[in-house]
Amino acid sequence: MKKDNDADKTTAPAAKSAPAAPKKQPSRAKGAAAPETSVATPTTEAEKDGDAAGTPPPVPVEIAYEPSLPDDPVYTGALAHGRQVERLAAALFRELAPLHRLDGVWEARLCAAARLHDIGWVEGRKKHHKTSMRLIETDPALVPDEAERPLVALLARYHRRAWPSRRHRRFAALSKEDRKCVLRLAALLRLADALDYSRQGLVESLSARIGKKKVELCLRSKAPCLEEMRRTGVKGDLFEAEFGKKLCCSCLPQ
Repeated sequence: MKKDNDADKTTAPAAKSAPAAPKKQPSRAKGAAAPETSVATPTTEAEKDGDAAGTPPPVPVEIAYEPSLPDDPVYTGALAHGRQVERLAAALFRELAPLHRLDGVWEARLCAAARLHDIGWVEGRKKHHKTSMRLIETDPALVPDEAERPLVALLARYHRRAWPSRRHRRFAALSKEDRKCVLRLAALLRLADALDYSRQGLVESLSARIGKKKVELCLRSKAPCLEEMRRTGVKGDLFEAEFGKKLCCSCLPQ
């Protein structure tokens, strides 16, 4: 069973103000010009190197929810970090659309899992990813849609430690297509989590250069983000294995 040797901090996430959640992209008629967005579209280098390109940003499908959690500093901190990870996960989803080829329904599931992935800290650091999964699975206040809840919970579980595996009962019970989607989104969620490793919301935006043999994440940050870059190298192992491309990262402080 593959592990990412995650070295989470030994204290619970500190409470802080929440970054704004990503805005939902408006739908557009076929053939119409794409609206301007704050997230760059995949570069033409991908086309030159032979990767699929020209895929329009998927339109997010809303999983209507606002987590209803007790007034607890641990939950507050987990959700503050979760909203930043949600924003980064949405940016990665759009930037890497030519690789994962998933639709807006899966983007909504990824964003929900990103927001809630660390709520398991309420029972301590150890195995908090599994605690997060259990809390999401059993609490309709977190994800009201009963059909969506198991997938969101499973994605949150895979934000750290073991990779998705058919040895895991819940993952094995999925259809072949859903297993593929969960695997790809778990790779993105692990990256998004790494990009807020310091819990300071340093990364403000990102773009991706998709080449034939590698993917470069170009980060814009409030300050140097050396720890985020280091953790991306560690937690990017699933991404490299799933997509068959070397992952590298650069950071440009504002």
